[in-house]
Amino acid sequence: MKSEIKWTDKMHFSAKIRHHEHGMDAKAEFGGEDSAPSPKELLLSSIAGCTAMDVVSLMKKMRVDFKTFRVSAEADTTESHPRVFKVVHLKFYVDGENPDLEKIKKSVEMSLTKYCGVSAMVSKVSPLDYEILINNQVAATGKAKFEI
Repeated sequence: MKSEIKWTDKMHFSAKIRHHEHGMDAKAEFGGEDSAPSPKELLLSSIAGCTAMDVVSLMKKMRVDFKTFRVSAEADTTESHPRVFKVVHLKFYVDGENPDLEKIKKSVEMSLTKYCGVSAMVSKVSPLDYEILINNQVAATGKAKFEI
């Protein structure tokens, strides 16, 4: 795995991963132009993306009947440097006619105890908690627990 970061202007950077490119920038208050996500915002998105890929893959293997799926991630940072995430809050939204809660819970738990490498790395510094919402109703809550 490799990423190359190139400074382009002010606080804007271009990142290249394999053949994909994306930008990074700082907020205006930190000398940037807010033209792209910050590195911490990309990390938060990476946590959500990693666990989302796990959960969808597992739910498909378990034949969970779902129509839509999304994950949101939120975090505040500590006041002192290095400013790390205090707690990462994940919300798993599953919509469908009759999705099986037990299988969904198992999929999320497997992602956040075994499979999601991004969450495992971050959880060493910042705790992760989650909610599972089925058809916009909270159905379960929990915390990531990796044994590394």
